[in-house]
Amino acid sequence: MSRAPARVLALRAVFTTVGAVAPGIAARWAETIFCTPPRNEPRSGEEAFLASGRRFSVRSEGQTLAAWEWGAGPTVVLVHGWGSRAGRFGPLTTALAGSGFRVVAFDAPAHGRSTGRFASLPEFARALRAVSDEVGPVSAVVGHSLGGAAATLALRDGLEVERVVLLAAPADVTRFSTAFADHLRLPPGTRAVMRRNLEARLQERWDDLHLSTIARTLRAPVLLVHDREDEDVPFLHAEEIAAAWPGARLAATTGLGHRGLLRDEDVVRETVAFLRGADVR
Repeated sequence: MSRAPARVLALRAVFTTVGAVAPGIAARWAETIFCTPPRNEPRSGEEAFLASGRRFSVRSEGQTLAAWEWGAGPTVVLVHGWGSRAGRFGPLTTALAGSGFRVVAFDAPAHGRSTGRFASLPEFARALRAVSDEVGPVSAVVGHSLGGAAATLALRDGLEVERVVLLAAPADVTRFSTAFADHLRLPPGTRAVMRRNLEARLQERWDDLHLSTIARTLRAPVLLVHDREDEDVPFLHAEEIAAAWPGARLAATTGLGHRGLLRDEDVVRETVAFLRGADVR
């Protein structure tokens, strides 16, 4: 078994010590770490892709979201995942704009060129609603990873679209907070306070973030695309959502992993066909 990095070992020691005597302080530290996304550098070609679109801004809960649009026609909004950014949607945007859609992509709070320090699933979902209100009506939404979860939450809260595509979306995001707490070995008291703090700040009960439960109430046609070898969000998440969402279509890939879906030609082609109203496998 490999030894944990020194930083993780140090954090575990701190949380064990502080959590035993001051769980409230430890919980605030843990919440800060949990809700701070990485600001990754853009990959080659992303800046040129974004420069090809029209940039505009949208306000959401005190933050300024960077957004871009391409093409003309029915509006499709794209939602990236945790630690990602709008620039990752180049291949899909090009295909959709070339197929007669207006494509809108944005950087979520605390991601890319948007402002903010902290982010979370509810804040992703509310940002999607703010962007959709600005550019609507919206014909469809495509979400990758946490962006797919955000799309599901936004639909629950009233976003109206004709079609939805979820790429490698998780079925239950609370599993990630549990994995985070396990990784840092947070004491039970610290975990409980952290959960209460997050529920209060985000105005969401933890139990209401089970996306498969939400999916049972949704009626928009949905296509789920998920790789069987996804190590970040296992394939069983897609199966769980598909079983709950009425009429859902599940397309499985192999060998693309979690992020390869975004640039795979077959996945892009399948997504465009579904949004144009065609049947898919």
